Amino acid sequence: MKDIAKFIVMLFIRQLLKVFYVFPVKENCILFSSFEGRQYSCNPKYLFKKIIKEFGQKYSYVWVLNNKKSADYEYLLQDGLEQKLKTVRFFSLSHFYYYLTAKYIISNLNIEPVIPKRKKQIFLATWHASGAYKNMDFSQTLKASLYKVSARDYRAKKIDKFVSGCQAFTRVYTKTWNVNENKFLNCGLPRNDLFFEAEESLNRKKSEIRARLNLSEEYGYVLFAPTYRGLNNHNHKSFRFDLDVKALLETCGKRFNKKFILLLKNHVDTDSSNNLKDELVRDVTWYSDMQELLLVSDILITDYSSSIWDFALLEKPGFLYTPDLQDYLKERGFYTPIEQWPFPFAASNEELRELIESFDEGKNKKKIAGHFDLLGSFENGSACQKIIKELGL
Repeated sequence: MKDIAKFIVMLFIRQLLKVFYVFPVKENCILFSSFEGRQYSCNPKYLFKKIIKEFGQKYSYVWVLNNKKSADYEYLLQDGLEQKLKTVRFFSLSHFYYYLTAKYIISNLNIEPVIPKRKKQIFLATWHASGAYKNMDFSQTLKASLYKVSARDYRAKKIDKFVSGCQAFTRVYTKTWNVNENKFLNCGLPRNDLFFEAEESLNRKKSEIRARLNLSEEYGYVLFAPTYRGLNNHNHKSFRFDLDVKALLETCGKRFNKKFILLLKNHVDTDSSNNLKDELVRDVTWYSDMQELLLVSDILITDYSSSIWDFALLEKPGFLYTPDLQDYLKERGFYTPIEQWPFPFAASNEELRELIESFDEGKNKKKIAGHFDLLGSFENGSACQKIIKELGL
């Protein structure tokens, strides 16, 4: 009964919101959204910056951003044309208005199933990952839910274009979300265009980011960024890591001849590492731009996060700390076997130290190249430009 009630409510709200159809679709308006207004980040951010740079005041821009007191809001104002920029809270009346009147809607999540979409509108789903790692196919759950099936099928029908970073992503997500393969833009991720910039530009940005985060040049930085547990972002599970920070940083120091500090980045949907308290740990969860954190980090340690795809483009050392691997395999599983991922995995602190001690730069680059070949990477630094052309801006 509860599932049927949700289905009916979804249909009712969708019809109710059609009252906004009295307003015309604004041909020059673009709405951006990242994680339902929780961040100014990810692929929508990098598309926004590219569009602003190329077109300036030709368009009006609306960002879904819930907290105007956040650092994200300050960074958004710095990057945008303030006089042509509006911000709205997720699921506010203003959000509904612009969602239903903007010509272009760009989101790193799929289209909202409770909001109707007009024929003249174009919805671009950028998603927030590439590669083909943790399983997103919840077909068994869907079978038991009228609401979830109808929401999935509505999204599949109403999405106009879906950004993909590799052939494997296109292949598995066509099936997972029931989205027609011809809707996928096989162009790479907009946020990863950053990593293909000239060395001089990257060095300048690294200095700016370090200054923003107050990171000393004296240290190297290990970024620890675990993903969420559970089956989806409405079914969280926290996981307390037993990461031995002191031993880890000592091992990195010996192998790479530098003092290290650990940067802790929790996933946007959960806190999986709240027991990591140490004077050598800096919590950077508040800093929403993951690409910039990857850029200034010397080493990445994660578990099942698709951030490995992005970080591998930089060809720097990466390691997977997976103490719950067997449980994760039983509960969820992977599209691509973990042995074929770009970085090696360890089930314990001791195994992790051994991987770091035996790290070989040549083997690392070879494994990364093989992984990109296996999954059929589309990344070459031109994603934003290809998307702009496809949208007809």
